[in-house]
Amino acid sequence: MTEPQSAPFQQPPRSAASAGLTPQEQQALVDAARLLKPLARAARVANFDGTLYTIGGALSLLAGGLGMDVVNLTLGVALLAVGLFERGAARQLRVAHPQAPLRVAKSELAGLAVMCSYFLYAWLVMPALSEEFSSQLSGLGSLGDSARRDAEAFQRIIYPTLLVTSLVVQGLVVRYFLSKRAAVNRYLDEVPEWARKVAEGVSD
Repeated sequence: MTEPQSAPFQQPPRSAASAGLTPQEQQALVDAARLLKPLARAARVANFDGTLYTIGGALSLLAGGLGMDVVNLTLGVALLAVGLFERGAARQLRVAHPQAPLRVAKSELAGLAVMCSYFLYAWLVMPALSEEFSSQLSGLGSLGDSARRDAEAFQRIIYPTLLVTSLVVQGLVVRYFLSKRAAVNRYLDEVPEWARKVAEGVSD
């Protein structure tokens, strides 16, 4: 009767072996690094998205301040808040905070709501051309009328397209982050706290 085979483990780096760790402890470090890797990748994605929101918010605030435009100022404040919140949630995701995936997903939904609101406003309310430019086109006769119609047609196409694209893409992004809840739970359940601290310190 043969003895049952023990589960194989991957050999950790030489530094871990020389530190006097048992094979089980070495395996715990290997598992910690393996299970933390997809969370670190998702955290980088969240941090990138948060940075984009932050930059977009800052630019909108700048444009709104220069032009005294209430819409751009409001858009800028909202995007800046979303971006800063998501960057904070990304840092939590990198260390497998239990609520981090949901917080990142909520920030993505908030960003989607802000952008969709702007696209709807630009599509249904905002004029295709500024009053100043429209008055200049009026002096060009039929050529000006043709340019105005082209601008209005472009507005009717571009903003609905951006609206639908944002809904689809952001929906997939939200689903991606929500899927990381299982990875966080598995990491917290299977990896001992001391190994988590080592893995998270190495990933900093």
